[in-house]
Amino acid sequence: MTDVRKQSRSQAVLAPARSRSPVEKGEVRGFTVHHTAGPATQTPAQIQSYHFSIGWSDVGYARLVVDHGSYAVIVEGRGYGAELAHALGHNRSHLGVAVIGTYDNGLPSVHALAAVRQCHAEAESWAGRTLPVTGHRDLVSTGCPGDALYAWATGGMDLDEAAEGDEELYGLSEGDSGERVEGLQTTLRHAGFGDMLGDYGPRGDGVDGDYGSGTTEAVLAARQYVGSGATSGARVSAIAAAQIRRAVARREAERAVAGLDLDEGDC
Repeated sequence: MTDVRKQSRSQAVLAPARSRSPVEKGEVRGFTVHHTAGPATQTPAQIQSYHFSIGWSDVGYARLVVDHGSYAVIVEGRGYGAELAHALGHNRSHLGVAVIGTYDNGLPSVHALAAVRQCHAEAESWAGRTLPVTGHRDLVSTGCPGDALYAWATGGMDLDEAAEGDEELYGLSEGDSGERVEGLQTTLRHAGFGDMLGDYGPRGDGVDGDYGSGTTEAVLAARQYVGSGATSGARVSAIAAAQIRRAVARREAERAVAGLDLDEGDC
């Protein structure tokens, strides 16, 4: 089950727009997905502040999606009835929604993906007709919204693949601590990357419940082990969680072929 919440402009601490140009429903022909190409920790207010600094009248998107890992928040931007500032030449014809973060090599959480789908459904309801989904790169020359998010958005916005990531794992990130991190670390040991975790924890096996640099390295190694082009293990997206599970299955198959003991102590 996904957890999608909403915030108004005031709740997200967005300043009032400096000006607004209305758009008629009949002008709108499509729905465009973006990423902000920055850290996922950016806030909508910070993005609006940047857009103000380059001379725009408001945050450029109709909606912003904030991914908190275990839930996502849809933040009201300019709205669906205003001229946007997200794709030159298409700011009246396409409704732009941006997921905060960078998604070249991995997807945001399944909650954030569900939020994008919800935005699309709301946009179509507002327009009163079907709105084809495009990526920013379909409208102008850019890499936005990142290869992974673009493939998902233009491939039908299916949540099933994203849901493949174990919900006990996805959403975790460097700096987290607790039982879920212990579960991640145990899974990484089963995947064969226990040596990267060090000798921390009560058993000296690296399972200490703290998502530090060793866990980050092990997450990245597990993803790359199954062919991912990921470059960071600092966060476990839904797809990253699925890849870690596949790494475990692959490692166990290799051990079985080699006739090795699969006891946890040998992982």
